[in-house]
Amino acid sequence: MTLAGVNGPELTRSVGETVKGIAALVMALGTVALLYQQHQSRRYSDLSDQLRHELSGSHVANGVRLVDEGDLLSSLPWFVEAMRLDLGDTSRELMHRRRCSVLMENAW
Repeated sequence: MTLAGVNGPELTRSVGETVKGIAALVMALGTVALLYQQHQSRRYSDLSDQLRHELSGSHVANGVRLVDEGDLLSSLPWFVEAMRLDLGDTSRELMHRRRCSVLMENAW
């Protein structure tokens, strides 16, 4: 017997099992961290999309205000920026394109 009653092979087996347990724990923690990071990434992406949509709406509101005031030409940059913010959203992009087209036809 050595080291408080544990002989060499038992000590080796105990150390091996401890290392395996630590490795499994590290892998589990890594997996949890990866899943959390993916969740946060989706959450921030959704938040970014929401804020972009709200900003686009604000630009449209400014453009509409200028149209209501009769300043068609000054409203155009607001609508173009709203369109840029909504690139990739085909239905919103089409709406902005139509709005800009009508404004350009009537502003001259």
